[in-house]
Amino acid sequence: ILPTYLEPSAEELPMFAENRVHQRSSGDPYPNKIVSSVDRINRVDKEYVAVRLENEYVSVVVLPEIGGRIYSAKDKTTGYDFFYKQHVIKPALIGVLGSWISGGVEFNWPFHHRASGFMPCDFTVEEYDDGSVACHLSEHDPIDRMKGMVSVILRPNCKYFETKMRLYNRTDTTRSFLWWENAAVPVDENYQIFFPQDVTYVNFHYLKSRISFPVAENGVFNGIPMQTARDISWHKNTREATSYFASASDYDFFGGYDHAKRCGVVHIGDHHISPGKKMFTWAYGQLSKSWENALTDTDGQYAELMAGSYSDNQPNFSWLAPYETKEFSQYWYPISEIGAPTYANLDCAFRIERAGDTPQLLVQSCSTYQNATVKVHANGKEYLNQTATLTPDICVKFDVPNLPEFVTVEITMDEGGLIARYTEQKFDQHNMPEPITDMPIADEMNDAQSLYLAGVHVDQYRDPATKPDAYWKRALERDKKHVPSLIAMASYELSNARFDDAKRYAERAIAELTTYNTRTQSGEAYYVYAQILEATEEYKLAYDFYYKAAFAADSVGKAMTRIALLDIRKKDYEEAERHAKWALDYGRKNSLAIAALTIALRNQGKVAEANAVAEKQLCVDPLDHLTRFLCGVKDFYGLLSSNPAETCLDLCVDLDTMGRYEDAISLLSGLVVAHPDSRTKMICYALAYFKEKLGQDGAVDLSAAADAPVGKTYPSRLVEMKMLEGRADEDAKLLLGCILYHKRQYSRAAELFACCPSSYIAKRNLAVAYYSHLGRPIDAKNIMLALVAERPNDEELLYETVVLMNKMGVSPKEKIALILSHNGKREDILVELAKAYNQNGEYDAAIQTLLSRSFVPC
Repeated sequence: ILPTYLEPSAEELPMFAENRVHQRSSGDPYPNKIVSSVDRINRVDKEYVAVRLENEYVSVVVLPEIGGRIYSAKDKTTGYDFFYKQHVIKPALIGVLGSWISGGVEFNWPFHHRASGFMPCDFTVEEYDDGSVACHLSEHDPIDRMKGMVSVILRPNCKYFETKMRLYNRTDTTRSFLWWENAAVPVDENYQIFFPQDVTYVNFHYLKSRISFPVAENGVFNGIPMQTARDISWHKNTREATSYFASASDYDFFGGYDHAKRCGVVHIGDHHISPGKKMFTWAYGQLSKSWENALTDTDGQYAELMAGSYSDNQPNFSWLAPYETKEFSQYWYPISEIGAPTYANLDCAFRIERAGDTPQLLVQSCSTYQNATVKVHANGKEYLNQTATLTPDICVKFDVPNLPEFVTVEITMDEGGLIARYTEQKFDQHNMPEPITDMPIADEMNDAQSLYLAGVHVDQYRDPATKPDAYWKRALERDKKHVPSLIAMASYELSNARFDDAKRYAERAIAELTTYNTRTQSGEAYYVYAQILEATEEYKLAYDFYYKAAFAADSVGKAMTRIALLDIRKKDYEEAERHAKWALDYGRKNSLAIAALTIALRNQGKVAEANAVAEKQLCVDPLDHLTRFLCGVKDFYGLLSSNPAETCLDLCVDLDTMGRYEDAISLLSGLVVAHPDSRTKMICYALAYFKEKLGQDGAVDLSAAADAPVGKTYPSRLVEMKMLEGRADEDAKLLLGCILYHKRQYSRAAELFACCPSSYIAKRNLAVAYYSHLGRPIDAKNIMLALVAERPNDEELLYETVVLMNKMGVSPKEKIALILSHNGKREDILVELAKAYNQNGEYDAAIQTLLSRSFVPC
């Protein structure tokens, strides 16, 4: 039970924030609703489900209802909370969808901070034969609908815990992603961050500035002058909010240490897979105090130790191919007494301490080692050779007199196995590259290849300021036969449901590729063309071109997966089995191919074999919901916590492709019984669509849609477009218009919005389209002013109207009058009021408005 400031209701209006910035990449929240305010009045004691993993050394508590966040982790040998433990849940507006809290460990993907960080996730607990326990935390991410799962694993007799990730691109399109574990740690002026000794400089976001580390000098970092030398590994020496990303290291550890409490935390991650080592701090001063007040009541300052996998900077994204799974692990454990380690791995951490009268080696292990041998030597001379018992609960100290500058430390088990080995060396303190410069805009680039690669960068890094087609189209102006740009444009137009344009680009790409040879090195052009054909229900041709794609090794897995689905659609289960197995030959962790194989086997009467395939998959991923549904597992709906309606619609995408309409109806019908609040408009339209596919009457479901809520999420999938097209009711036109607007089909969207005269949401959306893309700002303003008059208590409409007036240069006096007439209390409205007062020369009123803000302590 935790004191909790209640989260305000989500805004009903869809947010088409196409150029919004979040963590230096896109912050467009669509299709998700956002929370745009905080509640600092209604604090209640709220009950949460807490999963506690505990052994003799550590106790770890996970809160699945808040993004699966690790809430706390205590070193039982010292009583030290080695992560920042919040004693109040106090959301502030930091997340891409609004609410975000500090404390514990936050798991971030496919971007930082993830959209579902303040939402429930699916979870289950598993115990293993060796006494280990795991809490599996899973979701279909709210933006890209990929599946991510982290398993928090604690083993007996061991001081570290593991976070094991399984990231699966369950879509048919390549997506960019990153993974950052964000551990909050309690800080003060005694706290020190430690990187390996080969980290000789640190980067800022986007590699836009660099400074030497640990002693920063003779430079400017993130706009902060650092001409005077300062040791920035100490928290006290960073006085302004900033981030330090470690330069590349050959070692697997980093962490933080509180010298006053003589306790700290170590992170371990394979530096080849998890190169990201970062510290972020609010530092000191007004900004720090503001955010401290916004995020906690009594728990004080925190900083963030952040560990990146497949990413070493932000934004810095890698790729996940269709149906690709990446599995990797990170580890955390507490330390005490040893100080900031010289070296650490999963078995122990140690520090070589030369200060004081007698140099020392301080060692703390993660497991118990009887009769371990500890040696220190250099240049053929031995300075220490001692046998000792190492245990996780104490720091063992060895005096090492006459210690030279560089030594080798070796720690071995009594049977000879290696615990740790490290050799000190001198690292180059001056080999620091220049910061990167901004990428040119499309008009400043001349060759097709550079333009194509720039478009890939914009797409991969989810650039908030522009779209990749700006570069790819310019590349094709330079070279109309540039195949990579043609393929990229085909895929991009497909993603935006412009099927005719997509088809033309793909056909041009194939024509160029096959000028001299019909057997291409890459199957990507054929694969994208097949996707377009499938989307337009040309299934026979799509099947043929998926097969052409599978001639090339880079496309076999994804093409054979699609072919297996189309086999099931034709009820050719023998071929579906063959093709699903073929796909699995090229990617054995392909969950959709496993589901297709399960269906194919079961429909051939091979029930035992089908069950074996499914059971093996659920051992690997107990929260694979498609496999769980196909197996008819008991209480299927009981493990759906992360927006059950959206998760089931994800499964419906695959069931629709396979023509499994009865399964889709069964899935959705069971959903609305198990989770009545999941009966959203789209669930009703989906039920009607699938019934109509079977020649049944969907009138009951269409009628139910009229009274159903939109739910937490607006539609965005291509299959949802099919479910809505041709419907005559206003709700369907509104929702289809939202999809089309999101897919940059502004004129078509506006036409649909204009056909919804009874919907204030449609009118507002029409105003957005008029102002942002259709060149009708006066009409937009008139619509918004009329809506504000109709809905005087709608603060989002008031705020958007004021912003629109700002952009149109409306007088400050008119803006002041509008805000005062509606008495908007939301913080962003008060800020706009203060700005208007200031522009109007009413400085006292501006100051008093700012003083009334609950957010900033004045």
